[in-house]
Amino acid sequence: RFLSPMVLALPGDVAPFSKTMLVTSASGNLYSENVSYSTLNIVTSDLTVRDDVSLTAAQNGQKLYIADYGDLRAEGTNGVVSGSELDSASYADWTTLGIDTDTDVVVLSEVGGSTVADTYMIASVAAGAITLNSAPGDGSGNTFRIERGPKVYDPDAGTLTLLTATAGQVPTGCPLICRYNGRIFLAGAQIAPHVWYCSKQNDEQGWDYSLTGSQRAVAGTNSDVGTPGKAMTAMFTHSDDYLIMASKDEIYRMRGDPAFGGILGRLSSLIGIVDMNAWCIGPAAFMFCRPAGIQCHFLCRVRNYRKNY
Repeated sequence: RFLSPMVLALPGDVAPFSKTMLVTSASGNLYSENVSYSTLNIVTSDLTVRDDVSLTAAQNGQKLYIADYGDLRAEGTNGVVSGSELDSASYADWTTLGIDTDTDVVVLSEVGGSTVADTYMIASVAAGAITLNSAPGDGSGNTFRIERGPKVYDPDAGTLTLLTATAGQVPTGCPLICRYNGRIFLAGAQIAPHVWYCSKQNDEQGWDYSLTGSQRAVAGTNSDVGTPGKAMTAMFTHSDDYLIMASKDEIYRMRGDPAFGGILGRLSSLIGIVDMNAWCIGPAAFMFCRPAGIQCHFLCRVRNYRKNY
């Protein structure tokens, strides 16, 4: 459900040299190109990616970050944590929900008692409770969601893994992802579709928004930059010069770093982008689809390129 070229720096190169490798998915499996033989090989993993919607991905360094999202299995505000087990009176039998212990994660947000808000991997699922990989601390009245989490493909190791945080909490449920200024950006989650999040600069596992410093992780809602006013439908970058965020009838541009004086300005309040993949980049502009046709952004303006296409 996605096609993503990866630019690989080949080991042992004495001069700058790279090859582009195609990574794609189908039927829940990930496939990568063997650049020597130009064949697509399945990536062996217990994890899957969603196969009923389009997905987006972004390369940072030599890894590919995949915005796997959705397939909400369960949610509630009455989660009870005891040791490493999660239960809720709203669910009589957890085994009937189709929870995948490899692909899904448990997100604990507003918490009670000594429970620590975080994203937890799942060890096992039984009728009476879900066992987590680590103990969040005992507490009741916890808000929880069980859904797919973002994935990381490492072509060197040939592995597909969940994106985990060494600090803070990785956002889940986000269909939009891109790399900008050394950060991984995620956005468009159903529970807050206008909000963007970005990792610590040069640290894809740093998601603690409470830290200070110009390289800290940032959430749009707690930043000086702010967020778009409407649900985002697309997000992409033009190198590290600017980042575009769009709804179906608005376009915003971020310039600079969100933790170091960056600015988010609105380019249009009438024109937007219809879908996460309805755009392309040119040498000095980008083009995109809106309901009325194709548009072109060039030199800070949005111009009508062709109508009724």
